[in-house]
Parts: sequence; structure tokens; C-alpha cells
Amino acid sequence: MHAYGFALERLRSDDFARLRTFDPDGSAKFTTWLVVVCRRLAVDFRRGRHGRADRRGPDGSDSDSRIKLAELITVELRPEHAVSAGSAEWQVRTAERSQLLEAALAGLPLRDRLLLRYRFEDERSVKEIQRLMRFPSVFHVYRRLKKVFAELRKSLETLGVTGPDA
Repeated sequence: MHAYGFALERLRSDDFARLRTFDPDGSAKFTTWLVVVCRRLAVDFRRGRHGRADRRGPDGSDSDSRIKLAELITVELRPEHAVSAGSAEWQVRTAERSQLLEAALAGLPLRDRLLLRYRFEDERSVKEIQRLMRFPSVFHVYRRLKKVFAELRKSLETLGVTGPDA
């Protein structure tokens, strides 16, 4: 939702200047052009929050999927809790959080870990996950993901992670 709001703000800025750059006489349909523009804005938003991270973390894990998962199970950081990326404190916090997340993930049933792997590491669609894991519908996949996130939050709280500054 944050990326969506960011895209809307950018599309609205400067009296909708970005939207007015569309050429109706060009080869692209407006809807196709808008999808491309919004995708680029979403990438800008993500880079603004996380920078251009290497796809592999220092431990060999896929840092991209870890970021996605961490965003879903933690609250948004407030500026007063910000630690500059790359600092020693940031590196220690990141390593500690990664270890705690690994411990919480290890406590999940195998089926739930597979669900998270399909969704965040393999980046499979919900429809594909529904078919592969034989869920009755895509809504069941979303419901299960919501329950798994709640379980992860609870596990992380048990491990001492109570918020962004913990």
C-alpha cells in the first residue's frame, strides 16, 4: 500500500505532468503505458527504502526475499529508530534479526515453510501456489499466509522482537 500511495503521489505531482507525457498517437495503449510507469515508480519506491541491494546477502541468502518477508512481519520504522545502512550497528541489527527470523521460520510446519518459499523465494503467483499445494482456492492461500504471518510475529515476540527498535 505504501508503494501504491507513492505512485499516486508521483502521478499527481506537478499537475499530473507525468500522465500528460503519454502519447495517444503512439504504439502503446494507455493502460499498458500506465502499467510500465507504475512499475517503474514501485521500483523507485523500493530503492528509496532499501537501496540497490545485492541479490545475495553476506550469508548467501536471497536478501530480496528476506526484505519482502521482513516487511510483512514487522512494523514500519520511525525516523527516530533509523540506523544508517552499512554502519556497524546496522550490520549487527541485521544479522541478529536474520538469525531470529531463521529461528522463527524453523519453528513453522514444513507445509507453511514451503508456502513461504513458493511465494517469496520462488516468487510464484498465488494461483500457481494454490494449484501446487492443492488449496481449494486462492483465497485459502491468502488466509493461510495471513495466519503464518501472525504465527511468525508471535514467534518473533517470544524471541524478543517486539518492534522495529527491539
